[in-house]
Amino acid sequence: MSSKNFQYKIEYLSVLLIRLLTKIFRGKSLYLLSDTLSLLPRILVKKRAIIARNNIDHVYGGNLLEKEKNRFIHDMFKSLCDVIVEFVKFPQMSDNAIKNMFINVEGLEHIDAVLKKGKGIIVTSGHIGNWELFITYVSLLGYKLNVIYREQKNPYIDKIIFQTRKRFKINPIPKIIVKKLKLKDREIMFRDDSFNNRVISHLRKNEIVGIMIDQSPAPTGIDGDFMGQKAATTYGPVVYSKRTGAPIIPVYCVRESRGKYRLIIEKPIELIKDSDKVKERLENIKRLNESLERLMKNYPEQWLWLHKRWSRS
Repeated sequence: MSSKNFQYKIEYLSVLLIRLLTKIFRGKSLYLLSDTLSLLPRILVKKRAIIARNNIDHVYGGNLLEKEKNRFIHDMFKSLCDVIVEFVKFPQMSDNAIKNMFINVEGLEHIDAVLKKGKGIIVTSGHIGNWELFITYVSLLGYKLNVIYREQKNPYIDKIIFQTRKRFKINPIPKIIVKKLKLKDREIMFRDDSFNNRVISHLRKNEIVGIMIDQSPAPTGIDGDFMGQKAATTYGPVVYSKRTGAPIIPVYCVRESRGKYRLIIEKPIELIKDSDKVKERLENIKRLNESLERLMKNYPEQWLWLHKRWSRS
């Protein structure tokens, strides 16, 4: 057994252990488990903690004191572990128990109004609050939901995520990478040719397709402003919208207290058209990013700062 496969199996067994513990820790005590788990990432995955610290420095610079940055990272890991224990708990919960995790749902009428037009919906979001909860909730309401996702490196963990989503009738659309080209300064990945066709097909059936826009994409990302810095952003939602006529609606799920959330469904983003295509792309990217920025400024510790979001700057 390779060292990498051994690591994957240890991670898998850890998730199974968490699943077992969530059957013991119920109600508010579930978050005692989360608090305990939140101490481990800073010890076991120091590399990610360093990335988070670099990202915070990149965005906030000297505007935060050292102790504020440390608290920031502590709260982020705490938020992430809430997501993990809640997600692992979902298969044990009734549909109504999951729905009752929301104390407020704003803007559901925007989804209903757009679906009446028959063009489908492109839902954009980010890794803020509990993103798994919001897609589960939307599916439980009876909407046909497809989610584009990047497969986990750990195949055992990926299988758990896949099975949990299928349990709630969420259709995953994996970004299948069929070829990698290593250049001197970066790696370019080429996707399965059928990927875009599947996305467009779901939209033309008047279904919802969810896309997370807050991770650095490759190789087609366009540099745009994000939290005051240049960051590569996927242009996929705009391309799909132009090809199908499906509006783009930002949706977020933010935590108001432990185990209680607010679902925010915004109005469709108005895309621009311009003879200057560079200007058009930059403005549309700006509008995608601005929506997520507003949430991040109000709930910064709930965003996942663990990825190299500003790797090009």
